[in-house]
Amino acid sequence: MNKINFISGFFSLLVISLFSFGQIAVGQWRDHLPYNCGSKVVVADNDVYLITNVGLLKYEKNSGETEKMTKINGLSDSGVKSMAWHDDSKTLVLGYSNGNIDIIKDNQIINLADIKRKAMSGDKTIYDICLLQNNAYLACGFGIVVIDLIKYEVKETWFIGNNGTNVKVNSIDTDGNNIYAATDIGVFKGNLTLPLVDFSYWEII
Repeated sequence: MNKINFISGFFSLLVISLFSFGQIAVGQWRDHLPYNCGSKVVVADNDVYLITNVGLLKYEKNSGETEKMTKINGLSDSGVKSMAWHDDSKTLVLGYSNGNIDIIKDNQIINLADIKRKAMSGDKTIYDICLLQNNAYLACGFGIVVIDLIKYEVKETWFIGNNGTNVKVNSIDTDGNNIYAATDIGVFKGNLTLPLVDFSYWEII
């Protein structure tokens, strides 16, 4: 009887130990978030990034490996709304629905929370990002924010509505000389050689 109990106990411990290898250690995290809905793709050299409803999905073209990027493993926030790749500096810029910004360069994540922390009412969502030279132009729910990608700081904020009021910018782009902002009331155009912080230099086309 003792021999039977010993054998059954041994096999019980063996089964438990086999299953324990599939478990994560105490203090570590494993995400079980859905990645089945994507909204934007950016190709960055050997990597392809996809915005999903819970974070980023990174695909490495050479190895075929995928990596999940969320607040759990490095991103500063959840709710990525927009992103853009700056080829010259090998930098990925992320914009969040609450105005937060992450800049990913050399596998480091630099957070700029100026818009998120700003005491202002209304929509802070970063709907689109346009990159030119060393600047990132953010299409926000209140106007346009210019980010310096060298100093990692906000350079200017442009309120381009009538008389300098807030206006939601849905999308933003540039031809190198002018910047174009698509809003609900029309497409605004501004010449980049002018001080565009002054709303009077903007025109609707």
